[in-house]
Amino acid sequence: MAFKLKSKTAKKVIDIGNLVAEYAELREKKGIIDDRLKQLADIIKDYSYKNGEKDSKGSYYCSNDNFTFGALARPKITIDTKGLIEYLKKAGYSEAYKKEVNYVINEDVLNNLVASGEIEEETLKGFATTEMNYAISLTKKEEMPEIEQSTLRR
Repeated sequence: MAFKLKSKTAKKVIDIGNLVAEYAELREKKGIIDDRLKQLADIIKDYSYKNGEKDSKGSYYCSNDNFTFGALARPKITIDTKGLIEYLKKAGYSEAYKKEVNYVINEDVLNNLVASGEIEEETLKGFATTEMNYAISLTKKEEMPEIEQSTLRR
């Protein structure tokens, strides 16, 4: 099925059937590529956990001649809001939360309470659950340019 696009300078005929078929084919290939990328990422991350060096943030890195690669740590912190609000109520910090439909933590006030030392950071950590997720990290190493050496003769 040909479709005519009107243009000021020329008329172009597009075979929409071929374009739709190409789109469908590319979409299918994209799914196959995405699945393979996930498989490779899992293998690379697993290798990095076992063989890599762990940095201060919990990520694991390895390298070979061409790449620096590894498992990049991405912490996900979940706050036990209900428990934290109960604590804040008992401790008398009513300005650190408010009730909308549910209670909501006022992070600015809470940060000020921690900064002033009224609430210890360790106390707040007791209301947090950290789940570590890892993403793939891959950086191609730059090739070092060859430097020509010359000798100065006098």
